[in-house]
Amino acid sequence: MSKLLGNTRELFVKAMEGVSDAAAKLASNAKYKVTEVNLTTRRREILENFGKKCYDLWNQGTQFPPEVEAELAELADIDEQINTLKAEHFSYLNPELEKELQEKQSENESESEVDEIIFNEEVDEKILENSNEEIIEEIVNETDDNQK
Repeated sequence: MSKLLGNTRELFVKAMEGVSDAAAKLASNAKYKVTEVNLTTRRREILENFGKKCYDLWNQGTQFPPEVEAELAELADIDEQINTLKAEHFSYLNPELEKELQEKQSENESESEVDEIIFNEEVDEKILENSNEEIIEEIVNETDDNQK
């Protein structure tokens, strides 16, 4: 009987060691996955910010290798197409606003600078929420602030 109890105790201890090893492996795998996800997310954030910084520097006149310059130029073309598309869309939705913006545009500054200010995402939301006069005043004020 004592031998049976000894064997049962030994089996129980080995089973507990097995469970403990399995739990340690699961914890190690979970820690690995969390670390991997965190590092991958941070890498993605850095690459996203890196691209934005390169684009900003390129717009400010910094020279890059020809391969990068070609992609940055393509990105600028796409931005131009997006701005044109937004301009067409909002002029269709609100022809009065488009007319007033064109008048203010000719009074204040060049077309490309106004397009850059007018058709950012914040102004897109304001166009849908505010009246025409408030929008035009805000755009003109932003333009004046940017020129300073």
